[in-house]
Amino acid sequence: IYQSKELKGLGLLLIGIFLCVVVLSAWYTVKSVEDRTRQDIGYSLQTILRSTHEALILWVDRKKTDLLTITESFGPRTLVRNLLQVPRNQNDLLKSGELFQIRNLLQFEKKKIGDTGFFVIAPDGISLASMRDENIGTPNLIYKQKRLLFDKVFKGQTVLIPPIASDIQFSGAKNSATMFLVAPVMDLSGKKVIAAMAMRLDPTGEFSRIIQLGRMGLSGETYTFDQQGGLMSESRFAGDLQQIGLIGEYEHSIMRVRVGDPGGNLLEGHPLPTDLKGLPLTMMAAQATAGNNGMNVLGYRDYRGVPVMGAWLWDEDLSLGMTTEVDVDEALNSYFTIRNTVLIVLGVTVTMALILTGLTTWVGRSANRSLSKARDELERKVEERTAEVAEKEAHLRLAMDTMTDGIFMLDG
Repeated sequence: IYQSKELKGLGLLLIGIFLCVVVLSAWYTVKSVEDRTRQDIGYSLQTILRSTHEALILWVDRKKTDLLTITESFGPRTLVRNLLQVPRNQNDLLKSGELFQIRNLLQFEKKKIGDTGFFVIAPDGISLASMRDENIGTPNLIYKQKRLLFDKVFKGQTVLIPPIASDIQFSGAKNSATMFLVAPVMDLSGKKVIAAMAMRLDPTGEFSRIIQLGRMGLSGETYTFDQQGGLMSESRFAGDLQQIGLIGEYEHSIMRVRVGDPGGNLLEGHPLPTDLKGLPLTMMAAQATAGNNGMNVLGYRDYRGVPVMGAWLWDEDLSLGMTTEVDVDEALNSYFTIRNTVLIVLGVTVTMALILTGLTTWVGRSANRSLSKARDELERKVEERTAEVAEKEAHLRLAMDTMTDGIFMLDG
């Protein structure tokens, strides 16, 4: 029975079907877990991104309200109107009583505008008032670096000026960046913008802290960037950036790092490109600066070259892009654990199936050999027994013949 080709073929077919079912089931399970894990990560990234973006908008709105309570007050508007009548040169402006009064007035408003500085800027971009004497009567840095946003203020808008090259240093760092909130100052009739008042903000302060709160896991990060892909908030990987040479010692990452794709993982030894400014934007930054909000859970390289997943958006009002990212390795850690467990179980199952198949084949062959031997022994014994019976029959026949002849002679 064990030598039946039909039975062997059926057995192998059943075993093959069993292994195929096991392998396909394992593949489907692993694929389903991976898809669900990536989907959940995408939802989490989008939730963190939206929450952080809303927190940033609330912070900006609060700052706008604080600034507008000053610019819309009668006293400051009167002082700015009078200051505009002073000859547009540093000496006369520094001697003016209006500058002295504006500085004193804003000293009492530190809770609203902070103590990092302010500007009153004329329509032609000249700084009429500031905390620092050297700025008075000179072209304002906002006017020089962000002219389009500056012009919006004179159309009646209150705008956030993303980080720009600073004229002062913060916290002893080299190459500091600064940012501003700028509101229009109207004439006494409230119909015409006559000047702009700017509140200076430290981008490494509340701005970056709010953004850095939005992160996922140990490797997660939320950051902002401008239209050119320049990093506009502080990176939480400053140590890594110094180690790989993207920033120097005591340098902030704001405006010093471009959200470009270096072509490989810089943390794992990929050489640092010589032309950092010429690097293509990361897939995320390219999409965001083009105005395409979205997410990617398949993985792409960030500005460190590390494979990450991310969600992103572009805020036209803030003139900033924002993204929340997390390293692929950390994000898929639970999936990798499940996958490896399934693969181990699958490997054990297939191995046991093959071992059992081999053992069954060996047992079958051993049984066939035993049956063949028993059959041959039986046939031999049957033949011997048959020969013995035949021999006995011959002897009996001879004895009968002899006996018959004796009886015949006695009868005669």
